[in-house]
Amino acid sequence: MSSHVIKLSIENFKGIAKGELKLPKVTVLMGGNNSGKTSILEALFLLGNPSRTTPYIIDGTPANVLKVLNYMHEGPGGGYAFLLHKYTAKEAKIEAVIEGKQHNLRIYDKGLSLIFYKLLTSQRGRFYCSIDKNTGAPLGTEPVPNISWEGVSGPEDTPKSLYVHPLLRKAAWMYLRNNWYKVSSITPLVAKRLSGITRESIFNITLEPFVGDVLTLYAMTEDGERVRLSDMGEGIQVLTTTMLLYEMEKPRIVLIDNIEAHLNPRALRKLASWLLDVVLKDDVIVISSTHSLEAAKLLVSTLDEAGARVVLLDLREGELLSRELNLEDLESLEDAGVDPRLAEALLI
Repeated sequence: MSSHVIKLSIENFKGIAKGELKLPKVTVLMGGNNSGKTSILEALFLLGNPSRTTPYIIDGTPANVLKVLNYMHEGPGGGYAFLLHKYTAKEAKIEAVIEGKQHNLRIYDKGLSLIFYKLLTSQRGRFYCSIDKNTGAPLGTEPVPNISWEGVSGPEDTPKSLYVHPLLRKAAWMYLRNNWYKVSSITPLVAKRLSGITRESIFNITLEPFVGDVLTLYAMTEDGERVRLSDMGEGIQVLTTTMLLYEMEKPRIVLIDNIEAHLNPRALRKLASWLLDVVLKDDVIVISSTHSLEAAKLLVSTLDEAGARVVLLDLREGELLSRELNLEDLESLEDAGVDPRLAEALLI
């Protein structure tokens, strides 16, 4: 089996009451609805620093990690209680050993506020931020609960992560437009990587007026024709946005939720081959999620050189269950007429 670079432990975070799992360097999380896939990705995203700025602009301002997660889960009543199991847990824990280094985050419910608390060696002490539980507004210093950091010795700063989801595309475009002076230097590289995804050969990506003063993203073909990115189909929008964000952020960990969304097989294969390239060249960790068995097989097959594996997930009364599968396992189950997403016996 593949080597594991992340060992993750979660308690009382979102739908997961408790659970532990090991993740290979390239992991495809697979399972049905409410199986813990998104919770795992969001836990890793949150782990680094809940108040750090992300490459997304929401409501006209740069969004931090907490704002991004709230945007993803916003509904009637809003607020940030969704981070806690069944909205009522008083403490949530996210702990991870990433490439041999331990990282920890605690979330405390203080009634009207939430405290996010972790240990950072770069700050020579402990870091925490406190927010209003309903609005997310930052609050002043509050007494920090007594914490037992059992087994923690000299943790390092958590590696930078990039979280990508189809619902964040417009927020990403706002960020790219506001930072075009940086983005424009990498657009030819991204355009080159998109080669073959459309009939027209894309030469560059530009930011230009569309109607009046409204700026929009264009794909420029080799003959100089410009086509709005928003008119070129969902697949190329997803690919372009993901690649631009990666080149801008240069994260250590790439988290892609619902990876097959809006992608036809050709586009998904292009994304998988690009991910293989960045894993091998930049030594990044890639954790993705999918509902699709076909997408999982394509990803694991294309990324086999990087040791890609599927981690099958399920949640039973809040307990996270998992099993690692390789491509041969998936194909054997399929040949036997067994859908691994529905094969509960695999996770006993």
